[in-house]
Amino acid sequence: MSHIRVSSRRRWAAVLVAAALAGVVAQPALATPPNIPSKATAQAELNAITVATEGSMTGYSRDLFAHWITVGAATRARRSSSATAAG
Repeated sequence: MSHIRVSSRRRWAAVLVAAALAGVVAQPALATPPNIPSKATAQAELNAITVATEGSMTGYSRDLFAHWITVGAATRARRSSSATAAG
């Protein structure tokens, strides 16, 4: 009988923990990130980025990386971490 009582208590504790976590997780983020630049500053910084010309792809193959999978006839995609964990 005490085994059933302990099991029931554990189940009840799990329900309470799940309910508490659901309340915490469901809350929207209200914090504003610090040091947000103005639109003009952000645009100036983006404009200052130097983009290099495309280099040689010799020797590169997505087949060398396990996280790339074939999705369709000629389409490749990164495998999600949940898909990787599942198989």
